[in-house]
Amino acid sequence: MKKLLEIRVTSTLFSLNVLLLLLGGILAIYSTTYATSDNDYLYRQIAWIVLGWIAAAVLSYMPSSFLSKHAKHILILVLIPLAYLTFASLGISLIAKITGMRGTAIARYIPLVVYSKGAARWLRFGPMTIQPSEFGKFAIILFLGTYYGMRDTMKIESLKEGFFIPLCYAAILMALIFLGKSLSNTIITGVIVFTIMFLAGVRAKFLFYSALIGVVLVVLGISLSPYRRQRIVNYIYKNEQVKSSTTGEAKADNHQLLRSICALGSGGLNGMGLGKGRLKNSRIPESQTDFIFAVIGEEFGFLGILTGLALYLGFAVLAFKIAQQCNNRQGVLIAMAVGIYILFQALYNLCVVCGLGPTTGVTAPLVSYGGSSIISVMLCVGLVLNISKANYDYIRENPTE
Repeated sequence: MKKLLEIRVTSTLFSLNVLLLLLGGILAIYSTTYATSDNDYLYRQIAWIVLGWIAAAVLSYMPSSFLSKHAKHILILVLIPLAYLTFASLGISLIAKITGMRGTAIARYIPLVVYSKGAARWLRFGPMTIQPSEFGKFAIILFLGTYYGMRDTMKIESLKEGFFIPLCYAAILMALIFLGKSLSNTIITGVIVFTIMFLAGVRAKFLFYSALIGVVLVVLGISLSPYRRQRIVNYIYKNEQVKSSTTGEAKADNHQLLRSICALGSGGLNGMGLGKGRLKNSRIPESQTDFIFAVIGEEFGFLGILTGLALYLGFAVLAFKIAQQCNNRQGVLIAMAVGIYILFQALYNLCVVCGLGPTTGVTAPLVSYGGSSIISVMLCVGLVLNISKANYDYIRENPTE
């Protein structure tokens, strides 16, 4: 009886933690966008959150055997649109170089593709746009957690079954995300893969060499891309506008980051109050997505930032607690991977907002605006709740264990 109560309390606290993060995001999005969009962003975000909760609820009640059986199919289902967008993006870039046409003009003739900022990362279905790379994180957590959960220690430690085969699936996913010009999402997906492999017990030497290769590929990806190199320059010279000695033009353009830091500083300890921030909207580009914590810092102060960080830490701790209560390897791997994924991405986003890392397109999970991000994270929440429910059912049916 005590174990059943503990599982129920942990599951309830986990759900409450998620709800508080979502409510904090709603307040920040409302404050950021109400003056310029007639609350369109707010209404859309609420709609996505409702859909996300429904998806999480449905997933939490699905039989674990069904999810295990179809884990590979779900991953393939995500790889198909990613491959479509990758080939579309490469094709658009090639045609643009040959013809001199703008990429956006070429993209109009390709069904469903949304081309923006030199990449095709979104699919349009009527009024909705979906970013498949966001769902890749959910799919790879479910697939790898299931894959390793169904194998014994000897197979996990082997080169072929324990390392090479699962890495091939993960490499295909990461390659498609990378070719879609999303290095930050590629890195986060790589962290998820490395985490699950480490927790599953893959040999340390395999992990070391794969991590080394990953770092080399990231460095190459940055060095071979002019706009990624520019982001590194912006980061190095983040406190000043550095002039080139040959052209006299600015080498670094840090207006977004500098305004974000100013917003955090002006918020002080307690903040300026909801809706009273002065540096949001057009002064901080993407303030409702990548830089939403700049708005939170300005209006709710350092205490608001600490509260958000505490909620993310609570998310991870409660996910680990659910993993600890689990009686099978699959549930342990999935719950811990979800906790580490959300905490890592949140810290990544906070580092960018504070100027501790190069500016990237990483959102704050459950807080930033974005339908694909909300629903994919809520699917991960549904996985953790599914594991908690399976734990509860197992203890109820086996009270002596």
